[in-house]
Amino acid sequence: MGPAGAALGEKGHRMCGIGVSGEAGRLSAAEIAAITTGLRSLPEPWSLFPSVGCEGEVTLMATPAWADEAGSGEDWAVLMQGAPGGIRLLLSAGEALDEIGVAPGPEAAIRLAREAARRHRAGLERPGGCRAA
Repeated sequence: MGPAGAALGEKGHRMCGIGVSGEAGRLSAAEIAAITTGLRSLPEPWSLFPSVGCEGEVTLMATPAWADEAGSGEDWAVLMQGAPGGIRLLLSAGEALDEIGVAPGPEAAIRLAREAARRHRAGLERPGGCRAA
């Protein structure tokens, strides 16, 4: 098992044939650890679920705890993958998959994830539950 696989432990999940992006790079063990530590240190709790693709690439799925309390009935998460130039973030909400951006490192990825979650929550709170653009 490689360093990234060791970082996943028993919570890792294989996603063969369900790749979120054919361009997904590899998050390093250090990036995975920094993102995990960073999300756990936030004032609002986040859940973090790692998925491992057939080639060993890791996608982290992060969701703030309040997402379950929002009552929207919509499953959603911020996805983080290794990418050229940093960490690629996507918002997966229902059947939609929207690009958030590429962060140069774990701290920036956490900031982008929090901002995307905040915007998504604001969209859920609008009358009719429309997602924020």
